[in-house]
Amino acid sequence: MMHRKLVFAAGIATALLTLKILPGVITEVEAENMQSKQTDSSNTIAPVNERFDSLRDYLSWQNEMHERVADFPWYEEIAPGRFRFHGSRGQRPDKHVYSEDDLRAKLGFAR
Repeated sequence: MMHRKLVFAAGIATALLTLKILPGVITEVEAENMQSKQTDSSNTIAPVNERFDSLRDYLSWQNEMHERVADFPWYEEIAPGRFRFHGSRGQRPDKHVYSEDDLRAKLGFAR
């Protein structure tokens, strides 16, 4: 009976992870994708501009991670093409407003 409950619980957890209902949890596939984008020569993670196809893809991923993990740093789009950086919990938002071109240059994305 206990074995059945454990199998059932594992099945529910897997379903919730697959449907991305559990916030703040990275699925195994996402972890593998992140790992596969590491540089081959070392254990360091490749620069942002090598892990994402575009600045918008990166900002979208950051926003998604911020929704899952409350303490995740991210750039908030405060107006079309204008962004403000939010750091870790407890830090005030950066007062500087970045343009999309500023972020492209800062993060190494091509136009």
